[in-house]
Amino acid sequence: MINILKHLNIYWEKLDSSLMIQPENRDFWNLLEQDMPSGPVSIEDIFPETIGVEDELRNIVSSGSGTFHLRYIKRQKNFIHLNITPGEASRHAVIAIEDITEDSVKHQSITQKKNETSLLKRQLELKNEELNRAYSKLDTLMNTIRSQNHHLETEVRRRTKELNDSRFTIITTLAQAAEFRDMETGGHIFRIGRSSVLLGKKYGLTSKDCESLFYSSLLHDLGKIGIPDSILLKPGPLNSQEWDLMRQHTTIGASLLSNSDHLLFSSARDVALYHHEKWDGSGYPAGLSGEQIPLIGRICAIVDVFDALISARPYKKAFSVEYALSIIEKGSGSHFDPSLVKTFKLVLDDIVNLQNDSMEELEFLLPDFGS
Repeated sequence: MINILKHLNIYWEKLDSSLMIQPENRDFWNLLEQDMPSGPVSIEDIFPETIGVEDELRNIVSSGSGTFHLRYIKRQKNFIHLNITPGEASRHAVIAIEDITEDSVKHQSITQKKNETSLLKRQLELKNEELNRAYSKLDTLMNTIRSQNHHLETEVRRRTKELNDSRFTIITTLAQAAEFRDMETGGHIFRIGRSSVLLGKKYGLTSKDCESLFYSSLLHDLGKIGIPDSILLKPGPLNSQEWDLMRQHTTIGASLLSNSDHLLFSSARDVALYHHEKWDGSGYPAGLSGEQIPLIGRICAIVDVFDALISARPYKKAFSVEYALSIIEKGSGSHFDPSLVKTFKLVLDDIVNLQNDSMEELEFLLPDFGS
């Protein structure tokens, strides 16, 4: 256990009931970048950050319960995490410090992204208020439309188009907000949207349905906004408990998209909720099978998996197109709709070529929805 903790850059000392640290572990003091004292020393002298919480610390020592945490304490060149917990023996606690210097840059970056997301959320709220006010005015206008002339009808159509354009802008902004949480995905959401259109159009969907599919697919991972950073940004495979939490992004996304009865948001809800369902019923969250799964969910499932396979992630290299295609073919009839897999292979080259498009092309140029 000691070697494991050292490997994790975690070191400890004992704290007695007088709140005096008993120096025994030289690595502990090396991490603090100071000489190991020759005798007991007050915790306030070593960690001035604990001044004012003496009663709380004494309670941890005396009662053998409770914890005290301080993150991102700066010591010279190092950042440390301070954790005080009851000791195994009575009348003392354990002071554990962890070297989190390497995490500090990532933490600062994540904090910046969170601040940007908070600002974006407020901007979206203001835009939504603006839309609600506009719709209220539009409702009043529609109540009197029967008695109005052709010019008024033309004005209503123009205003409606402006409102729809604003709604589409909000959808793409929401999609980007979700992508901000996962800094390694690049243009993933926009490739998913365009790949879905390529597959849907080839499969026979109308231009209107392809347009709805595009904007709905952009929001397929919106629920990741509600997944903790420790799981979403983990640079390695997730354990079973972490996977259980990660799978909740489907229901979180669906819940976020359930507050509007607009057809577009209804479609987006289905994509968010069902894009991890499988043809044989072994997927999640509802365990639907076959054509029980909405078509837009089945389309998004294929392109989402394929793009993830041929894209580099923190925990894996990008797979070759040939190997990724073999996985899609192997999943035909079990993971994926067999008829969609056949159609997918017909548009494979166009989907692969999306990897060469710039972020500006992916984000700002609309795909061809067909005639």
